[in-house]
Amino acid sequence: MTQKWKPETYLIYEKDRSRPALDLLSQIDLDTDGGIVDLGCGPGNITKIIKDNWPDRKLTGIDISEEMISEAKKKYQKSNICWEKADITHWTSDEKLALVFSNAALQWIPNHEVLFLKLLKNLKSKGTLGIQVPITKKLYFQEAIHKLSSLPKWAKYFENVKQINNSIKVNQIYQILSSHCKDINIWKTNYYHVLTGNSPVTEWIKGTGLTPYLSLLSRPDKKIFLDEYKQLVNNLYPKQEDKKTILKMKRLFIIARKK
Repeated sequence: MTQKWKPETYLIYEKDRSRPALDLLSQIDLDTDGGIVDLGCGPGNITKIIKDNWPDRKLTGIDISEEMISEAKKKYQKSNICWEKADITHWTSDEKLALVFSNAALQWIPNHEVLFLKLLKNLKSKGTLGIQVPITKKLYFQEAIHKLSSLPKWAKYFENVKQINNSIKVNQIYQILSSHCKDINIWKTNYYHVLTGNSPVTEWIKGTGLTPYLSLLSRPDKKIFLDEYKQLVNNLYPKQEDKKTILKMKRLFIIARKK
């Protein structure tokens, strides 16, 4: 069964999901000419903000999901943005760029040491690399996914699921960047999203981390799996007195300017 990403599910909490990307963008100053690429652009909402920040630059949004690219093309067809369906692992630019930007996408890509070197090759001198990735290891919702998907009744469906890669090690990445870049800025931030709904954590993760699992299940099994997941996360994320739920998300940010 083909893995399908659903833009409408991803955008349920658009404002909260956008906060890390906006924080990353606020720290980026471009001091060279050239185009921009947004790797893992999803439904294009952040790509459009990038275009608004630098309206005169050529901008391309890249995503592996046909559904996400279709949504971006439909919603932002008058924005003069190029949209391309492509796998980040194999992507390369035909011209050297001023900014390679990626928000919450590179956690799906293996071999980060190799990946970062490839991304740097697409930058021109004084070009900027701007990256944000979620660090979900040890967070409750990710542990709940592992616990549920490992049960014998479910494990047989998920033998080939592509796991989120939480192996980005700051020291290793810094060593790679420092050989090619200056003005390296790395930081981590915890976001505490205040969400409404019956099981808002489930709704949030349906648009990201649960997608590879749900794509492999029939409709009846999908409902059972989600019901069991809801029970787990609702216990892990109890509602506050005002019936709202606090979801903690840890994010890693990297900005580096190529020499």
